[in-house]
Amino acid sequence: MKISMKILLMALLISMSANAGLILQYSAGYHTSSDDADNGEYSSLKNQIFLGATFLKSHMMALGWNYMMNSRTLQGEGTDTASDLSVTEMGPRLFFFLNQSKTFVLSANWNPFVSGDRTLTTVGTAEEVSGSSLHAALSVQAKVGNHFYIGGGLNYHSVSISKSTVSGTETEVSHGYTDIYPSIEFSYRFK
Repeated sequence: MKISMKILLMALLISMSANAGLILQYSAGYHTSSDDADNGEYSSLKNQIFLGATFLKSHMMALGWNYMMNSRTLQGEGTDTASDLSVTEMGPRLFFFLNQSKTFVLSANWNPFVSGDRTLTTVGTAEEVSGSSLHAALSVQAKVGNHFYIGGGLNYHSVSISKSTVSGTETEVSHGYTDIYPSIEFSYRFK
């Protein structure tokens, strides 16, 4: 992981010296739902920070590193439906600006580094989990200052858990979590 950060930092420095732009973006998404049939309540909170640089002469694409904090809870009436997941996700993210004013943005990222904790009532104890995830967003951002943009997005997010560790015992698993959710975005773009 240290090597990936060094490569990203070198790419950012090289691209900045090659007349590239810099993007720093924070986005947050929260959604909740309930089910009267099963008396279940579900909630999810996601926070993301992206640091990247534009490339190509037109500055219509950007590449950088994304860090996401993902927390989700499912609480049902029955004990077998209660779960809690809290993970951090990191990986490369690619931005595509869809118009010349750069107000419409399509982005996608692959997070090969997913790790955190999960509690499932079926397991009976907290477990450390790891895996990977995919994320895509379609956003609209309005320019509200010289370099500052604010907007909203529609996001698709899929987490795949591949390893679970309980009391030092590691197990291969295949569990997935998928969300479609809205987000608010704050973006600082230099150049």
